[in-house]
Amino acid sequence: MNTQFRLPRLVESDPRSEKIMALLSGNQKKLWENSRAKAVFLPYSENFIRTLQFEHKRGRIVRSFELIERNLETQANGLKMVDEKTESKRGTRISRLLIISNDAAERFLRKVEGLLVEHGDRVLGLVIDADSEKIGHLFFGEGKTAKIMLLEHKESVANALFALVPENKTDKQTMP
Repeated sequence: MNTQFRLPRLVESDPRSEKIMALLSGNQKKLWENSRAKAVFLPYSENFIRTLQFEHKRGRIVRSFELIERNLETQANGLKMVDEKTESKRGTRISRLLIISNDAAERFLRKVEGLLVEHGDRVLGLVIDADSEKIGHLFFGEGKTAKIMLLEHKESVANALFALVPENKTDKQTMP
């Protein structure tokens, strides 16, 4: 994954797109020390979390590595079939966000790296400055953990990316 992303058209056509692109590009680093894949490392943001919670209620968040892996493979196969049927190759854009907790072990991050390398043309990894217990509690209830979640649907991805860039001065990003 490089520092330039093809964001959803909804984001690219919005006046906030430059700020979003600058935030994403400016906060990219290797997923782990010797990683081939990069992810965007972001501070904890109440606005971003509220947006993700809304999207979760809409059924657009997938939890667990195995379900995420299966979901991405299914989408990749579907896109491949469309390309073959139309005999053309469409351009790729970010259409999924892989939300990763900040306390994942290197072994787990190596598995995540595989997803980002294979699906990086349409999946953007975001490491949020919150641990898996906090993320699990916020989305799945008391005592639950979540090291990784996948936000699906380009409209939902656009909403989440818009939430990263405050529209006014009252929406500030905070650390946990």
